[in-house]
Amino acid sequence: MIARPDGRYIDGRKRTLLALAVLAALIVLRDPRFVSEPRLWAEEGKVYLGYALDHGWWDSLIKPHLGYFSLTSNVAGLVAAKAVPLHLAALITMAISFAVQFATAALVLTGGNRFAAAWSQRLVLAVGLIVFAPMETWLNSINLQFWFAAGTLYLLGQERIGRAGIAYLGAALLTGVPSLFFMPFFFLRAGLERSRGLILLCGFALAALAVQVYALVVCDDCAAGTRFGTMLLGNLGQALLDTFVAPFFKLPFGGPLAIIADLVLVLGFAGVAIALSLREPRTFVWAVLPALIYGALCIFASLGMNGGQRYALPLVIAFFIALLRIGVTLPARWRLAPALGLMVLHLPAFFATQDHYDASWPSWRTEAARACLGGNRVLRLFPQRADNHWELVLPESYCSVRARLAE
Repeated sequence: MIARPDGRYIDGRKRTLLALAVLAALIVLRDPRFVSEPRLWAEEGKVYLGYALDHGWWDSLIKPHLGYFSLTSNVAGLVAAKAVPLHLAALITMAISFAVQFATAALVLTGGNRFAAAWSQRLVLAVGLIVFAPMETWLNSINLQFWFAAGTLYLLGQERIGRAGIAYLGAALLTGVPSLFFMPFFFLRAGLERSRGLILLCGFALAALAVQVYALVVCDDCAAGTRFGTMLLGNLGQALLDTFVAPFFKLPFGGPLAIIADLVLVLGFAGVAIALSLREPRTFVWAVLPALIYGALCIFASLGMNGGQRYALPLVIAFFIALLRIGVTLPARWRLAPALGLMVLHLPAFFATQDHYDASWPSWRTEAARACLGGNRVLRLFPQRADNHWELVLPESYCSVRARLAE
């Protein structure tokens, strides 16, 4: 229980419900336009919705895209294409994305975890995950794989992975590749604990790996020559820079002071990891080391084929775990201060959404209203920048069906 200002107490259940409401509010308040006027983001419309509009339910559900299989993205595109009118498609993909983001934060808050034993630590960790989540991952279904990866890393420290955790991991392992990068540590834990549930989970992970290998082999929409290689070594470094260091570039003082502040932050992050490895080797091995290996694999596997902040999301939770564990060495009243202070510094970046939601870009509802009118089959998607203009080309069959229904 926690004390209220009047000296009375809030019981654990009410406290958790209140915290969950705060997490949901944070997701909305970052930029309410994502909810009030949702958009389709890049491949979310061009690939997943476009394919589902031209194919049946089963084909749309099991089809690999871009060299990997993503169950959640397929489901979002399928429901958006088949279950609602076209102008509501973006609402569906946003709602599914919101559900996964919220579920990941709720998983962190409610699960007993060796990384964050105290409820207050788990609350800070859940809020930190939302506040530091890169905008590129925000409320779009194509980047949910990175939210799942963050949740998978957190579950490595779960004392007991219940049914909800197993269901979450099942969805994670079938949504892109990143969560699979953490599975060797689940194999290690299963061997150490001889847990039947973990052994079954590892068997499922092997099946999921086979699915992803098959998806890569049969890939018919990969960009040739860019799936593997070292040409994108800057991806993860840029992602970490944008995710952890960017807040000072958003502040008014700028210039040399911003560069100094950024340098201090970078050295601070490295210092936290080193200090944790010396003070708590167990936490380092089960939280930070998996994240570092994930980062290395992201560099050499070039998951997204182009640079992006999305790679850094699982590293966010690893860093906050490290920061919380280092904070344990401080006096009780200051133990959360480093993590809370960093969140406050990052708030300018949290609310800086202009690169991923520009009101001048066409709204999905406006574009959907033009669908098939006068033979128009090209609908513009977010983002619309000088270097790229994302579009969804509606299949001829879709417009033909609409024309017949209108007669």
